[in-house]
Amino acid sequence: MFHRLHALDVATGQERANSPVAITGSFTRSDGTAAKFNSPHAMNRPALLLTNGIIYVAFGSNGCNDSSYGWVMACDAATFQQVGVFKTAPGKGLA
Repeated sequence: MFHRLHALDVATGQERANSPVAITGSFTRSDGTAAKFNSPHAMNRPALLLTNGIIYVAFGSNGCNDSSYGWVMACDAATFQQVGVFKTAPGKGLA
């Protein structure tokens, strides 16, 4: 299972340029180890937000795995390139 961000042409229903893109993310814990966005254990809970040319996509834990976290990803609306990643509760799982 994985998550992707799609842009569709509303007139034709076809994918637009630079679309789709895989949703990914990671951060470095205080002990130096990496935590990666775990798509099968993430639920896209809120709607997408488009503001100031940035698309925000948020995820919450599905509560079934200690390595599940909450995430907010930010992508440039024109290029779909990821411009930011925020992980909630970086020291804990099930956030």
